Amino acid sequence: MLLNSPLATGLFHGAIMESGVRDPHDPEIAALPTSYRTKEAAESAGTTWAKGKSATTLAELRALSATEVLDGSDTKDTTVTAPTLGNPPSFRPVLDGYVLARTYEETLARGLQNAVPVLTGGNKDENGASPGTDTTVAKFRAMAGTKYGDLAEEFLALYPATTDAEADEQTNASARDSGRVSVHLWGTEFARHANTPVYTYWWEHVPPGASSQGAYHTSEIVYVFDSLYATDKAWTAADREIAKTLSAYVVNFVEHGDPNGRGLAHWPANDPHRPATMEVGDRFGRMELADAEKVAFFRRYYAAQRAW
Repeated sequence: MLLNSPLATGLFHGAIMESGVRDPHDPEIAALPTSYRTKEAAESAGTTWAKGKSATTLAELRALSATEVLDGSDTKDTTVTAPTLGNPPSFRPVLDGYVLARTYEETLARGLQNAVPVLTGGNKDENGASPGTDTTVAKFRAMAGTKYGDLAEEFLALYPATTDAEADEQTNASARDSGRVSVHLWGTEFARHANTPVYTYWWEHVPPGASSQGAYHTSEIVYVFDSLYATDKAWTAADREIAKTLSAYVVNFVEHGDPNGRGLAHWPANDPHRPATMEVGDRFGRMELADAEKVAFFRRYYAAQRAW
């Protein structure tokens, strides 16, 4: 929101967005907090909510307690659905023409975002991927038809599954590949006008005791801040070394707008001509987004979707 809002211009010199960005044409945005509502939809929902509180004026709304105001803020918006991730939170940003002045697509296309260096990426076991999805072949094929439509058979050829175990594996593989490609496409479009670098990452380390969750959403946070000491997990020497290395990249980025520094494996900036990202965690180094034909598939798929 801060990168896209004209009200935030000049307020910061860099942005770190962990699990925080996807290409505007990625339909899975629909399920995420970044799937903004239109002003009309938000006002309609707000009016209905206020009536439920017997509040029809600003004075009556201001008289509500904080608990009453927050009531319902954790509900899901069933009027919007992503192909695999489901429904977004009801309480989320609004395309109001002021704080969020334009769509993500228009903001990027016109180069109106706040032009600062960016570091962003995702985790291996989030956004549709996990160590065990319990997917069957039938469910996998149904998902392909729902999400990819006319491209479903091509998708299934790229991610073949003849057993439930393979369907589970390919569900994860495709979610991870599509996520990396989505972030790359966003970074390419951002840097096209901004003339500031975008550094992307892919977090793969599984914290102690999290084998059933994998590299889950937020699992990288304590490593980024090198704050393992503040928790009671059974950290190993390897965990401490990962935290030391990752936090060093972050400090470099905060200070210089570039994560690279002495003694660290090179972290390449997002390059439209060399689609790759930075693997962080168990290994630190450049990694391909996916096989070339899979990258090409997701490029075509996203290009054909309605943009946010």
